[in-house]
Amino acid sequence: MVYPGIPLAANASIAIIGAGPTGISSFQALNPHFNVTVIDRNPVAGGVWARTSDGNDRLFDFMHTNHSRHLMKFREFPWDERIHSFPSMIEMSAYVQDVVRQLGMDQHARYKQEVVHVTKVEDGGWNVTSHPVDKPEAPITEHYDAVVLREGTSDKVNFPQDFEGQKDFPVPIIHTSTIRDVRDIEGKQHVLILGSRSSARDMALELSRIGTPQITMATRKLDRVMPETTQLSQVQRCPQIKAFYKDGSVEFENSSQLRCDKIQPDLVIFATGYKNDFSFLDPSSGLDLQQDVTKQLWKSFINIQEPTMIIMGDTPGTAWDGWKYAAQFITKIWLGEIPLPSKQEMLTEEAQRPRDRPTTAMRYEFDKSLAEPSGMLPIIDPRRYEILDWEHDEYNNPDTRLKYRFDNLIVHADGKTWEVVKGNGMEGKQAIPRFRSKEVMREIQRRIDRHKGMRAASQ
Repeated sequence: MVYPGIPLAANASIAIIGAGPTGISSFQALNPHFNVTVIDRNPVAGGVWARTSDGNDRLFDFMHTNHSRHLMKFREFPWDERIHSFPSMIEMSAYVQDVVRQLGMDQHARYKQEVVHVTKVEDGGWNVTSHPVDKPEAPITEHYDAVVLREGTSDKVNFPQDFEGQKDFPVPIIHTSTIRDVRDIEGKQHVLILGSRSSARDMALELSRIGTPQITMATRKLDRVMPETTQLSQVQRCPQIKAFYKDGSVEFENSSQLRCDKIQPDLVIFATGYKNDFSFLDPSSGLDLQQDVTKQLWKSFINIQEPTMIIMGDTPGTAWDGWKYAAQFITKIWLGEIPLPSKQEMLTEEAQRPRDRPTTAMRYEFDKSLAEPSGMLPIIDPRRYEILDWEHDEYNNPDTRLKYRFDNLIVHADGKTWEVVKGNGMEGKQAIPRFRSKEVMREIQRRIDRHKGMRAASQ
């Protein structure tokens, strides 16, 4: 079927909005063929892995990945094999920045630029309005033939504001996104964490390592509380928060399943992650923002109504490699080398796609559906899916969920085999037997010295 604007002209202009891993994958595929501009609100590329000089990072420095670097990598840019299989935030940031430098993406990027409006132009293409993050009064509007958006889950901090009494609560309430080094909040006697996913779990474990005497984890979904955190002597599990009170106490929504008395924390941390933010999209995009946007995307990333727009990130394939397959797939479509089905065919396919969490076999089949027509099928490595299966099994097993990130994965050069070298079994104690580069060690030492200076100044 013929769509307006496809194939794109050889000198077509493309805006990639977001310089995280999906934006980097898109740039790598599109830049050899089109005139690409990358726009990001951060001062550097990296998305969730960006480390900024102003301290406004998304993750704290000592957080480690849940997936191994054998999955979290750009295929043409191998990791230093001395780095542990589950890198830290600092190591991930350094790796991503190195890839950006090698690709030369910074020369095509405009950082510290906030996109506020994306509108479809009747005669073709898109108008993208943005402004410097520190000068909202100075917007500019530029025309592009196609746009690439990031999926949006890391866009806006999810900071609930609707708890009873929250506005008058005298105790500090902060979000995990504001914590760069957990030792900056050392000395608290009782910390309440709202949340049950990875950031909540990691925060509880980090607080236990620095000796926080009492930690309470509250969540509305009790089955999501990580079992290994409740095995720590200082951690208690509680239901959802019911109300905050002016005397500094917190009440919970008790039930027959779980009950907790009121507590008096001296710090509340919302480990509630981030949420989608597509507010900058005009209705002319063809997307109904009141509905699930992902259901309006063919292959989970191509705008069915306006296929010169793609939204990268939430595909059923594997992360990182899957983004590469998706970026190469849309490049072939925009070059006119892969035909698009009719809109009705795309809508029907999406309506039939399972919405449950994809199995590893489903991820493989999805990746294959993108890689094969793109001519990339030979590079699919079956070991990635075996490793992903192993990580899921370890993560979902309460006996290993805390320990598996101390293991090292060895992927052999024969292209067929891999093995697990078991860690030291320290169950989250402070000493972590991981290689760190001199640059990383210097950065860690600078943070330790800064922390000591802050403590000395307060005494």
